[in-house]
Amino acid sequence: PITGEPAPFSNDMADLERQIRLYHATSFGNGNYGNTPNSTVRERVRAASKASGYRFKILNGEAPQTITRNTAFSIITNWQNVGLAPTYENWDVVFELQETGNKAVWTGKSKKILKLFLPASTGTSTTDNFTIPSAVLPGTYKLVVRVKDPANFRPNIQLAINGRNSDGSYTILSSVVVR
Repeated sequence: PITGEPAPFSNDMADLERQIRLYHATSFGNGNYGNTPNSTVRERVRAASKASGYRFKILNGEAPQTITRNTAFSIITNWQNVGLAPTYENWDVVFELQETGNKAVWTGKSKKILKLFLPASTGTSTTDNFTIPSAVLPGTYKLVVRVKDPANFRPNIQLAINGRNSDGSYTILSSVVVR
């Protein structure tokens, strides 16, 4: 991992994003942006921040709209890291069936390992196989995915896509019938 801070003599930060990309920086900081950064400096710092480190996307995904309890089914997701570096930390990709109020009634951990998942120009498909136990009541649920800290210390990773739910998850299917 490469990290650093912008030089204090470069008050306009015009070269910051280029340097982040050139050196594949994982992060940068310290706030050497002057006393009151103007909107140009703020936008340049924001662009450099977006360029640094990892930026995970789900390009697409598929799952059955009807799931029978105690019967195997698959969730297929296509992931891409559009950043400059992998994450060097452990994160879990988990799927949840949620009832009203975003309460999870079932959680399944993906075999997708984001640690050291390198940037690429195309996506990588992951197929996860699960079985919903009979303890989950028949009904209609929402299927979501989230990237969470296995120790539940840090907030969920925000993916580089739109559609983040208020609980930090992303909806794959808004209506899944469990029988």
